[in-house]
Formats: sequence, C-alpha cells, structure tokens
Amino acid sequence: EVRTFGRLPEIHYDFSADPKGVPVAPYDDKAVAVYAQELGGIPPGAYDVRYESMQPPLFYMTAGLFALPFPGNPRTVLLVSKLVAALFGACTIYFIWAGLRQLLPGEPLLAVLCAVCVELLPTFAYTSSSANNDSALYAVCAALFYVWLRGLRERKYDPYFLRAGALVGLGVLAKLTMVTLIPAFALVLIFRAFSSNTDWIYRLRRFTISCLTSTGAGLAVAGWWLVRNVVEYGELSGSTAALKWYSTHISHADLSTLAKIGDFCSATFVSFVGVFGWSAAVFPLNV
Repeated sequence: EVRTFGRLPEIHYDFSADPKGVPVAPYDDKAVAVYAQELGGIPPGAYDVRYESMQPPLFYMTAGLFALPFPGNPRTVLLVSKLVAALFGACTIYFIWAGLRQLLPGEPLLAVLCAVCVELLPTFAYTSSSANNDSALYAVCAALFYVWLRGLRERKYDPYFLRAGALVGLGVLAKLTMVTLIPAFALVLIFRAFSSNTDWIYRLRRFTISCLTSTGAGLAVAGWWLVRNVVEYGELSGSTAALKWYSTHISHADLSTLAKIGDFCSATFVSFVGVFGWSAAVFPLNV
C-alpha cells in the first residue's frame, strides 16, 4: 500500500455486532492475496484482512520508498523489502561493534567477536532476511546504545541528548516495544546529569533541560505518527482495538494443574531455544 498508493495502511475493529470484534480494513489487493496463495501453505482467506496494518511505519515506509523505482508487483516489492531488512541488519551489526568499542575501548577484538556472534544468531539471521519491522527496531536500538555509551564516556558528545531522543522517536516508529527502553534512557539521563562535580542546582537544571530537549527531539521524529493515530484510532498507539481483538482470538495459558504447568514450561523452553523467526523454523526438540 505504501509503494502503490503512497499512504499508510489502517485497520479498524467493529465490536458492536460481535463482542469478539470484526476487522475492517479499507484496502484490498487481490494481487497480494494471489501471490500469497502461490507460495503454498497459506490457508484461504488468510490475507483477506491485513491484521498488521496497525504496526508503526518505519520499516514499511523505508521499504516502500526503496521499491518506488521498481515494478509494483508483490514479488518485486517483497524482494526489495527483504533487501531493506538486510540493510537494517547490517546497521545493527555495525552499531553493536561501535557500541562495544565505547564500552570496552581496550578490547577491539572482543567487539568484533560480539558483533560476529550476533550476526550468526539464527533469529537475527532470519529477521535480517525477511520483510519485518523487527529488523528496523534492532538497528535503531543498537544505534541508541552506541549513542548512550559514547555520551557517558564523552560529556561533550550529544550534550542535550538530541541524538538519543531522536533515536527513541525513531524506535517508536519502528515498533511500540521501544517504549520498554525509556526507563533505561531515564537512567542514562540521571547518570549523565548527576555524575559531575558541579553543584546540585546545576545538575538538576542540566537534568531538566536534557529531559526537555530529548523529549522534544523524540516528538519531532515520532509526533506526527502519534497525532495520526489519535485522528484515525482515537488514541496514541493505534493498537488498543487490535490488542483487544487479539486477546479474544489467541488461546491463553492454562495453569490450573501441575501437568498443565509442566506442559507450559516445556513449550516455553522449546520456544526459547528451538523456534525461530515467526514460529516458522523449528528445531526437532523433544522435552
């Protein structure tokens, strides 16, 4: 939709007639549905509604822009999207290396080793070769850690946390789970402001200014999307109705007996060590 019409997708849910909700997507692309069926293993009707249309737009906007010079058929757009994911993956590896060089400046080989280890993780390799917004989130988070670590080492670098705040905003545009790093960002702000030898009034003023400037930078990057969500969905995240719908259609863990608790723990272990991608690559583990 971004490539073809130059607009972000949207999806709404009607809970008035059915308490479980009925998805309403004001966009349909038969070519995408036909292509999905051609790939095999896709149940009929699976692509009739784009349930992921409420996701933040960074990856999809980037892929759509990269796809503009190429034909708009689904196969080509998907290939371009995979290449964009690979570029985000490469950025992730670079910033992991760069961040570790800031954390351990005397251990250059360790930084290379850690970057290579991340590159070889099965889930990271899977994510960096498939069209998904996790690849964009990884890249932004790695860049954010680099900026944090360098800022803690060099007080003159990003003195008002404009880079860090902008990256937080960019991360929100990548995926909403980025908000889990905001408490860590608060700790960085506190350490940076109160670790100097100046008086407490100056430290407090510095902390307050940094909070305001970093928040302003984040809103400058992501504010337009938050406003768009309020207009389209009536709330900032744009995902409240979607999460309500998911909660009624996804099975919940049953922990009523010891046997079911054991099954839950076993499934969790297998999922943790032997399921990759979007549950698409499974190692044959028997626990």
